[in-house]
Amino acid sequence: MVRIQLSPAASPRAVQTRPLWQSESSVALAIARQSRVSALRVCAAAARLNKPNPTNPRRHSKKQIRQIANSIKTFGFNVPILVDRDGNVIAGHGRLLACQELGITEVPTLCLDHLTASQIRAFMIADNRLTEIATWDDRLLAQQLKDLSLIGLDFDVEVTGFEMGEIDLRIASLEDEPDPADDPADAVPELPARPPISKIGDLWLLGRHRVLCGNALERADFETLMGEERAALAL
Repeated sequence: MVRIQLSPAASPRAVQTRPLWQSESSVALAIARQSRVSALRVCAAAARLNKPNPTNPRRHSKKQIRQIANSIKTFGFNVPILVDRDGNVIAGHGRLLACQELGITEVPTLCLDHLTASQIRAFMIADNRLTEIATWDDRLLAQQLKDLSLIGLDFDVEVTGFEMGEIDLRIASLEDEPDPADDPADAVPELPARPPISKIGDLWLLGRHRVLCGNALERADFETLMGEERAALAL
């Protein structure tokens, strides 16, 4: 059994001052939350006692369960299954199914008995959705995968959840990145040989529109362009 405790420096009793922006009510709420967190315990429990929630909207394919099982075999069971006070699974259905496939009979669990029934239902959705809407930095991901592929792992790199074909494509994308110095958008066009059609100070009237050849940093040019009018939008 592992007890999660706050360090003395983080204990509410050790706090002598608070930021000026923090109200009495916000301090009280923070202390209540800290006390609640300090009481959480990770406990080993029989896997058969954890009951999957039939209302869980998240579905796990057989392929994904095998991937989770491979992750557990490689890294160990590092993320506890979250349950309510009756042993109903709140989060970790995929890990529980993977344990059944691996023949694991005892799993780490964390009881969230401080949540109400409504909070449990909302958290079950949020726990999946909030991670789902994250995005990858493709360049950093490709570099991480490349580094892993070069250091001689004692496990299959596919345990990351990416298949070898996609890993190869991502690594190859690092070589396809253009040199920032060669960005065509930064190229300065050559001046035409013919005389310019417009010069600084020219004001073109295009029906209701006015176009000035001038300097956007000069107040006088804006006055020439706008006169007494005011812009509704500036881009």
